[in-house]
Amino acid sequence: YLGRQKSNRFPQQIHLLQMMREVWEYHKEEIQRRNIDVQILIPSSLKILAEEGLIHHILLNIFSESLARVEDGKKITIIRDRTSALGLRFEITSPKSQLRFEQASLELCITRVLLEQYGYQLIHEENENIWIATLVFDKAAEENYSINKTCA
Repeated sequence: YLGRQKSNRFPQQIHLLQMMREVWEYHKEEIQRRNIDVQILIPSSLKILAEEGLIHHILLNIFSESLARVEDGKKITIIRDRTSALGLRFEITSPKSQLRFEQASLELCITRVLLEQYGYQLIHEENENIWIATLVFDKAAEENYSINKTCA
C-alpha cells in the first residue's frame, strides 16, 4: 500500500463505496484464495469530506484487520452504520477463535490514532460470536464546499 499513497492533502469529496471497491480490489487475490464472501452494502450516495489518502489508508487497515480475523469461507459485511450520521460498519459474525479477546492489532491501533487526529472515531466491539469495527466520520460532503467553511 505505501507505494500507492495519494498525495492530495486537502479535503475533498470521497465516495466511500468507490473507495471500498478499490480496497477490495487490492485484496482480491487473498479473498478469492480463502473463499471469503465480502458484502459491501454501502449506498453509492454516501460521501464524506476528507483527505483521500488518509481515508484510503484507514479503510485498507480496517479491511486488512477484518481479513485477519475472518475464517476461510466465511463472510465480511461492510454496511452503513445506522447509529451515526456518517459511519461504516465492518462485521464478522464468526471470528477466528484464536484471535478473540486479544489486544488490538497494530493496524487497529494506528487506525484509531489516525481517525482521532482528524476528529473521527473507531468503535471496536467483540465477543465470542461477533467482531465489529465501526468507523464514524463526522464531515459530510457538501456540494457547495469551500475551505473557509471548514476553518471557521
